[in-house]
Amino acid sequence: MAPVLMHRSGIVGLAIGSLWLIAISEAFAILSLLLIGTPVATAVLLGVAAVGLGLIAVSVGVIRAALGLPKSPASSTDEGRRIRRQFATAVGGEIVALAVVNTVCLATGRQVFIVPFDLLIVGVHFLPLARIFRVPRYYVLGAFFCLVPLVTVMAIPSTARVGQGLAWLVVPSLACALWASLTGAIGLREAWQAVRTARAIAPTPPAA
Repeated sequence: MAPVLMHRSGIVGLAIGSLWLIAISEAFAILSLLLIGTPVATAVLLGVAAVGLGLIAVSVGVIRAALGLPKSPASSTDEGRRIRRQFATAVGGEIVALAVVNTVCLATGRQVFIVPFDLLIVGVHFLPLARIFRVPRYYVLGAFFCLVPLVTVMAIPSTARVGQGLAWLVVPSLACALWASLTGAIGLREAWQAVRTARAIAPTPPAA
């Protein structure tokens, strides 16, 4: 359920975050389906692309609507600065972890672990974001990103394939992309509801 009231900056941030989730998950889903390369995967790819483009269009509309709201008060702006600093710290830690893990995997000839480990790191980075942005569903998203790669590595042989793609690459990528897209779509709905609420309580300008 959408909050009773969100400031403009919070709504814009939620909508942009949702757009990012949708766009990046759609990109990875399309790449995974291309790697699978079967007729069924190609048909699914077309559907994924259509849904993704639709959600991206909606995201842009919600962002534009949010930007049209009255500017946030000073207190909300100060909080926005704090949130941006904490966000930068979380993302910086994620980037460092990805660089270290990928370098180690390449140096040791364990490239097959790159995708599962990268998804695990991304999942861990969602946990502080849930607290920073006060979006509890990011805890679920982060846990899902952590669980899926671990289950994949433990349950599927590293040489297994789905169509023409390596299972360790396409299975966790598709599963996480689906969940991230769903999370982004929920965020969009919440942002739009917040826009409508903010419009409803906005003061009516005096008559000329």
